[in-house]
Amino acid sequence: MIKVAFRITIIVGFLGVIGFGGRLENHYTRQMTVIETNDSKVTLLDNTGNTWVLFDDGYETGEKVKVTMHTNYTINNIKDDRIVKVKPL
Repeated sequence: MIKVAFRITIIVGFLGVIGFGGRLENHYTRQMTVIETNDSKVTLLDNTGNTWVLFDDGYETGEKVKVTMHTNYTINNIKDDRIVKVKPL
């Protein structure tokens, strides 16, 4: 009985690591700067020169933010990545 419980624990732990690893592989963070706000439209500039747009309130031009991005499962194509979360710095 203990061996069975141990095997189940190992399998569940391994599957958890695989799931967490997938999250890390498809998510990344970048520091960005708010370069424009227009009503609820916020334009961000990242450190590679790409601009990103989100719709939210409460941001000011020049503000630094930490942005969590999702690769949209296309690691070699940044143009289709999605903003998942924005956190002021």
